[in-house]
Amino acid sequence: MAYPGALHSRLEHSLGVSYLIGEFCNHLQNSDRNLNDETILSAKVAGMLHDAGHGPCGHSLELIKSYISPKKGRGDYRKLDKLLICDELNNKSSAIRRALDSIEVDHEFIGQLLGCDEGINRQLIYLTDLFDSAVDADRIDYLARDSYHVGKASIENPLDYARSATICRYTDEKQKVYDRLSLAYTKDAIGDCIKIINARKNMYAEVYEQIDRVAADEMICHALYYLIDDFQLDKTQEGNLIIRNLLKLTDHELLFLLRVSGKEDIINLIESLLTTNLYSEICSFPLNSKEHPEIGKFASSILALGYYLKVKKEQEFWESIDNNIKGLIPQKEVLRPRIFIYVPTFVKDAEQTEREKRVINDTLICQDGGRAVPISTIPSAPTESLDPRTFNLRLFAPSILTKHKEKIK
Repeated sequence: MAYPGALHSRLEHSLGVSYLIGEFCNHLQNSDRNLNDETILSAKVAGMLHDAGHGPCGHSLELIKSYISPKKGRGDYRKLDKLLICDELNNKSSAIRRALDSIEVDHEFIGQLLGCDEGINRQLIYLTDLFDSAVDADRIDYLARDSYHVGKASIENPLDYARSATICRYTDEKQKVYDRLSLAYTKDAIGDCIKIINARKNMYAEVYEQIDRVAADEMICHALYYLIDDFQLDKTQEGNLIIRNLLKLTDHELLFLLRVSGKEDIINLIESLLTTNLYSEICSFPLNSKEHPEIGKFASSILALGYYLKVKKEQEFWESIDNNIKGLIPQKEVLRPRIFIYVPTFVKDAEQTEREKRVINDTLICQDGGRAVPISTIPSAPTESLDPRTFNLRLFAPSILTKHKEKIK
């Protein structure tokens, strides 16, 4: 909606990641005899499957998955992404497993690369960094692809990263990591690593957390929350299975299902979404995780935080503030409470550590002697050039409530 010309698909991204992983592996073959053609093929196939656990609408519905996560709670949707793809890999009758078996690719090794288990050969463990590290193939591809399609191209040649990659041993006593073979980059690539860290932060500020996109995401989430609550799908094992099957639908199939749900408030939400009558920003407050380290704790405790809600908690929140605004906002104007607070990605995890600092520390540079160190420990690395973006804590509400903006604020 915010960038209607950005029509690139998940398929394009998956193929791009697969190709990029192949280029990384071809380059790394020069320094690792264990990296044979069969292993490279498995890594490329894993690149195609790395996002197969996502549901419809990409990342928009991630935390809906908390309903069927083995452990309810923040962050479990990432584990569930792995759970969904691992289930497919281990199910002999699944389409994915049958396809892998037909080309005689080791599904267990692919599962290890994608984090299904930790049994991977220690000599090949660095390959997992191609899928999950600060500067990995997934991040390089989506930042290059997304920035190009929205007119903010900042990564000129993703293949430069593959050519600058190397294998080094890394030790981090705090994380109990000892002498681990890890993906790292040469000293010549320090500038490129800084560039991709900045690109990620800029894309979150300008694109991924753009107002219309955030509002549209929340409207889809709310519609699905209400569907789950109205039909009590989270109350039974059969209901959880239905939710899991909902996550296998395409974008269009899910929107169609919501439009024919027979529930007026859900239908109105989807109709508003499709006609771009989106939630409006009522107010915003500039934040910086360094200046406001308490924001992460605040975020985890806000009952109205859209992504982390279940419907009843949102209703409880509405009821708790109703005494303060009772009579000021006619309740009949809101079929369901939809005021929500959006906490930006770069401050959500502030109670653990500053996310941008963790990304910098996880970017490894190979030193002389084959030892890797975080880029932040290298005196010559221009880490001070990292863009000190300020992100906003935002309060959204349906457009019908904008006339009550001051009262809500």
